[in-house]
Amino acid sequence: MDQNQKLIEASKMLKAYCLAQEGSCRDCIFYTDRCGLSTVDMPEDWKIPKLRRWSDEDIALAKALKAFGVLAITRNHLGLPIWCTQKTGGGLPDDSFQKLKHLENVKIDEILEEAE
Repeated sequence: MDQNQKLIEASKMLKAYCLAQEGSCRDCIFYTDRCGLSTVDMPEDWKIPKLRRWSDEDIALAKALKAFGVLAITRNHLGLPIWCTQKTGGGLPDDSFQKLKHLENVKIDEILEEAE
């Protein structure tokens, strides 16, 4: 079986799974006003939503931080989110930037690109 055939078979299996859910797909990322997978014939026609990493609150906070010269955020060794400029840094609310991984450093501009 070639690669295209494998993809077609996989899409058929996924569509069959979706149809078997019997309406329990309201929280599915492919569901808008109807199922975006089982109602479309070919995978290339599927409307795959852009997955967001940052919440609206995170993006709003990033905009405010950028206005004050903050360049990046990170999650420190204690697991707390902090902001960073070239010279200093400080703490952020514990519940902010929840998708930020331990010791990960993300530029503010990268967060704001998601809002575009």
